[in-house]
Amino acid sequence: MIKKYSNIQIVFLASMVAFDFAFGMIVKNILAPTGVLDFIRIDMIVPVMLMMTVRLTLDRFGTLILYELAWGMLAVVAMPTAYGLPGLMKLVPAICQGIAYDAVMSGMRNMRTARIYAAAILGGAVSWIAVILMKIAMGVPWATATKIVFSVQVVMGMIVSAAGAYAAILLWERIEGLHLVRRIQCAEQ
Repeated sequence: MIKKYSNIQIVFLASMVAFDFAFGMIVKNILAPTGVLDFIRIDMIVPVMLMMTVRLTLDRFGTLILYELAWGMLAVVAMPTAYGLPGLMKLVPAICQGIAYDAVMSGMRNMRTARIYAAAILGGAVSWIAVILMKIAMGVPWATATKIVFSVQVVMGMIVSAAGAYAAILLWERIEGLHLVRRIQCAEQ
């Protein structure tokens, strides 16, 4: 039987998605004019940290799929430049990333730190590859320059994801024993 999320857990998950989305709206607008986001998505360190922390708090398969689905739906409506993809196409890399995150976090359950790094790095790579494939499907030519740019973006995305995983580990070490975290984890329907 699938374990349902309690009201407290739903509110926690929704709050974290809202914080992630708001953070992205602010930071992307600050960093976009610099052009740095075209090469390295440093704005993704905090969202990766948040996602890994949410998964550690609500440690079951499906948590980050729901997180990414909720975030993707917000992006469809309010963030037209997310992933560089139009409309509902944004959901493809978001959900692929959520599936990769959840699969690795569930598959490596007994490897505390390694699973956070592996999930963040693999999920980041899967997301970028999904974006690349979607852009190619939309007509971006698969030329040498495109291959180089996409390769750099994937590698830089993996580095940023590793930094987000490191931040999540540091944060989790500080909060995992807090009463509020235990209450969220143990909340009953």
